Amino acid sequence: MESEHKTMDVIKVRKVRIIVPRSCYYDVKLALAKLKILHLDAWWYDEEFVKLVREKYSVGKDADVKSLSKGHPETIKFNELLKRAMSLADKLGISVTSSAFNEDLLNRSYLNSIEEKISHIESIFKEYSHLLEGGEEGVKEIKSKISEVFPNYESFIIEAINVLRVVLDRDEDVFHTNFSSYMFGWVPQNRVNEVIEAVQKVTENSSITLVSPPSLHDKPPFVSRSPKFLKPFESLITTYDIPSAHEVNPTLVVSITFPILFGLAFADVGHGFLLALFGIILYTYKRRGFKSNSEMINLVMSGAELYILCGIMAIIGGLMFGEIFGFHMHEPPLGFILEYIPGIGHVFSPLEEPMKMFKLSLMVGMIHISIGLTLSIINDVLEGEYKKAFFGSACWLWFYLGAMYLGLFVYKFNIDKWMSGLTLTVPLVILPLVLMFVGMIVTEGVMDGLAHTFEAAISSLSHTVSYGRILALSLSHGILSQLLSSAAPALGILGYIILAIGTIFLVMALEGLISFTHVLRLTWVEFGFKYFRGGGREYKPLGTLMAS
Repeated sequence: MESEHKTMDVIKVRKVRIIVPRSCYYDVKLALAKLKILHLDAWWYDEEFVKLVREKYSVGKDADVKSLSKGHPETIKFNELLKRAMSLADKLGISVTSSAFNEDLLNRSYLNSIEEKISHIESIFKEYSHLLEGGEEGVKEIKSKISEVFPNYESFIIEAINVLRVVLDRDEDVFHTNFSSYMFGWVPQNRVNEVIEAVQKVTENSSITLVSPPSLHDKPPFVSRSPKFLKPFESLITTYDIPSAHEVNPTLVVSITFPILFGLAFADVGHGFLLALFGIILYTYKRRGFKSNSEMINLVMSGAELYILCGIMAIIGGLMFGEIFGFHMHEPPLGFILEYIPGIGHVFSPLEEPMKMFKLSLMVGMIHISIGLTLSIINDVLEGEYKKAFFGSACWLWFYLGAMYLGLFVYKFNIDKWMSGLTLTVPLVILPLVLMFVGMIVTEGVMDGLAHTFEAAISSLSHTVSYGRILALSLSHGILSQLLSSAAPALGILGYIILAIGTIFLVMALEGLISFTHVLRLTWVEFGFKYFRGGGREYKPLGTLMAS
């Protein structure tokens, strides 16, 4: 077990098991909910933990696993209060959203006051219930009567419901005895002490907290440590699937590769500038805390940082290929970059030399897929799968780089050269395939070894060719932009108006969305397929309100 802990120490989350006096359970839960760091999970029997219980308490029943049961005396009370509050909200037409609320309400005093206030509102409602015969007008009259006595009744009901939801959150995962409550969860490593101190303060040191790193067999939640500016890129990943806690968080890599791919497909200085400007405007409103009633607008705003980075890379791509609002620059300021790329050698326009762009697309695909395979090697090592890391991922990367090198720079599509030049073909292509096949048969079995080798050979080709869509996107973007820009001068002022409208709606909206969709597919499938494990769990700390 110790070696497993060392292997998984890369995961910056810790397993926390807590035992508190049953009378303090909800007070502890309220304190932890304020911190918003403990992801509560289902508790299970543990000999090591029970041993600590025996040493801490003299009461034998606490160490008796048979006495463990779900449920707490106050749970029934709080559930009943929640039902009553929800019933009032329904009768009075109050829309309850899981929005943020004042964290100071997470205390025993407020919790004890809820029942009295709910009873007060219920009594007023009951007194004037005969007005319900008047339909909506009757409900308005009842609400008016309640507000005369209780001016802020609507906000109170919403707050009470949200507080009670937090209090009851995942109660079914906690076990109790006649004397104690057993809690288990996950906490970010750098905040473990906050949990320990909070529990000790509430229980006056009458508690046990056992902290340990996760083992290979544990399934901790995925705790994001990405900077806020990169959150939109993390959303691209979690929309596909939540990463496992046992794998490398690919957000940083995706935040670099995604804008580069988009910049190549949408290469234009003018259009890139408009996209980046759009992102900066949204980011400004986002920083000011602007929220819309429309979920769609909020979704668009959440990607502000992504638009900025993609816009910047589109500007760089436009400066490299010499494109600005569909007009071509004869001497692109960054065209020299193309001269240093092996196999390209000179400045070119994708519209004039599409095969050069196709080759560049394949080379970009080769780098992208190689990064994915490298991440796969790292993930295998983190999981302690050293044989799989070598025979599966490393041999695949060896084969892939060898095949791409020979295919793009040496033999290309000349089959005779591939067959006659065995001095390169054998060590770079055949040997890694043989090692992969034999190694995977030994470690995974005949069928898995055969399937993995076949998949590596076939998908390496098909996934690389799929990056040819960058060429297609670049051509369609260039042709549409040139069509609009060439038509504008001939039509005078009307032409430039058409150019402006066409740029915004056809190029920016339609072409931008199409480019985004295809780059997302390359990120999810061609790139993600190589390394992504997925199957992780969302990190939901106590105190975080979820939509009901």
